[in-house]
Amino acid sequence: MADSKSKTTAQKNIRKGLATYKTGQSIYWFLRLWDPLAKKYVRRTTKETVRIEAIEAAIEFADNYKSGGHPVHAVKKATSFERYAKQLISIQALKGGKWSGGDAKLLNRSDDGLIGYFGKWDVTKINTGSVRDYLLKLDENRGKPLAESTKAKHTIILRKVLTLAVKDGVLNVLPVMPSFSRVAIMSRLIPLGLFPAARSRSADLSVTDDPSQALVRNTFSNRSQSKEGVVFCHIG
Repeated sequence: MADSKSKTTAQKNIRKGLATYKTGQSIYWFLRLWDPLAKKYVRRTTKETVRIEAIEAAIEFADNYKSGGHPVHAVKKATSFERYAKQLISIQALKGGKWSGGDAKLLNRSDDGLIGYFGKWDVTKINTGSVRDYLLKLDENRGKPLAESTKAKHTIILRKVLTLAVKDGVLNVLPVMPSFSRVAIMSRLIPLGLFPAARSRSADLSVTDDPSQALVRNTFSNRSQSKEGVVFCHIG
C-alpha cells in the first residue's frame, strides 16, 4: 500500500530536537531537526544508506543550521532580540512611567520598528554596522531623513534591550552605537525638563553603561570662574 511506503521503518534519536529515520520510500536515511523559532521540524535526506554515516551527516547539518537560513538569526529564541525586547516592555509596564509607552511604540512599530527589523537576530550578532544599516533603512522608508534626535532615541532603546542580554551573560559588551551631535541629544532632554535650555550650548552628553541614563556634563562660566556640573538624567 502507498501509506506503508511513507511509514517510518527505523528511527534513531541523536539529541534533543534531532533524529534520523528511514521510510519505505527511500534507501536513504533522513534527518529531522526542530527549529525553535519557526516552531516546526526541518526534514532533509542525509544521502547516506549507513546509519552511522547518516548520524554524522545529521549532526553536521544541525551544527551549521541557522533558523530561516540567515547567518545572523538566533538558533534559540532565548538569545533573540525579540525575546529581550519583550522582556523590556514587560519590565517597563510593571514599573510604569512616561517612557514605557514611547519605548514600546518604537519597538513594535509595524513598518520599521526595532522588533520588526532585529526581532529574529541573535543579540550577539548586532554590532555598530548593523545598527547603522537600520538607521539608514529608517531614512529610506521616508521622504526625508529622520532627525538625529529621533535616531538617538532608537539607539537608546536598542541599548536598553541589549543591556538585558548583558546582564544575562548572553552578550559580553554593548556594541558601540553610532554617534549623534550634542545638539540632537540635548533636543531630547530639554523638552522633558531634564536640563536647563539656557545651559545647553555648552553641554556634553554621553550615554553610560546603563542606557536608561545619560551623563550630562554642563560647563558654564561665572564671571572669571569656571564651574562644571554633572547631572544624571533618564532619557528613555
